[in-house]
Amino acid sequence: MRRQYELMATVDGTHEEAVTRFGEFVRLYRPKHPLYPVRMRRYRTGDGWMVIGDGSAGGVFTYHFLLTELEWDSGQITY
Repeated sequence: MRRQYELMATVDGTHEEAVTRFGEFVRLYRPKHPLYPVRMRRYRTGDGWMVIGDGSAGGVFTYHFLLTELEWDSGQITY
């Protein structure tokens, strides 16, 4: 199974603030697939959310949203 990851948002603040703000982002997120959803489900997990969309043509699309904390950064990229 191939997984694709993308940084979708960053939140400066407390963990609780990040959960609240990112939770709102996930609630409003409209994926490209399924194009014509007949059912959307959102689950809260221990480290984020999972959204499952059932399409009108029978496809099922799963999206995972992980809430992570930046632990270390080597600094700005300079070329």
